[in-house]
Amino acid sequence: GTWRRTIVLGNVYRRTSDDDIVDLSSPDSKTLDAGTVKVSSLVSWTGRGGAEEVLMETYLANLLGN
Repeated sequence: GTWRRTIVLGNVYRRTSDDDIVDLSSPDSKTLDAGTVKVSSLVSWTGRGGAEEVLMETYLANLLGN
């Protein structure tokens, strides 16, 4: 079979009032978190039942400030 993998790295924004992660489109006051990256990985393929896909999202953070 044939499968396709797509990996996207994205910016992370944090709400100014409490540092929670928010989407860029959020109306809350926010700031870019330069030490964190959102990683989205999508794997898709065609199986016996038709098109299938699995999406995994996680965050990578520079916890040590290096």
